[in-house]
Amino acid sequence: MLEADRIGVELTSSLAINLASAVSVWYIAHPEAKYFGAVRIEKDQVQSFADRMRITNVKAEEWLAPNLNY
Repeated sequence: MLEADRIGVELTSSLAINLASAVSVWYIAHPEAKYFGAVRIEKDQVQSFADRMRITNVKAEEWLAPNLNY
């Protein structure tokens, strides 16, 4: 039904797309486009990140500085 081989896409035995043969991108931009982050990061999230990465809060805050909400 997909006829994937018609366009050169290979499927695995479970019918998943073999990514190496299916990667393509259309990049469309506009000079007036505005991009935004979904949410800012709170202190409790920084603490959780620091704990999981086994780094200090100070280091985590350095890495995440542009996204902090405080």
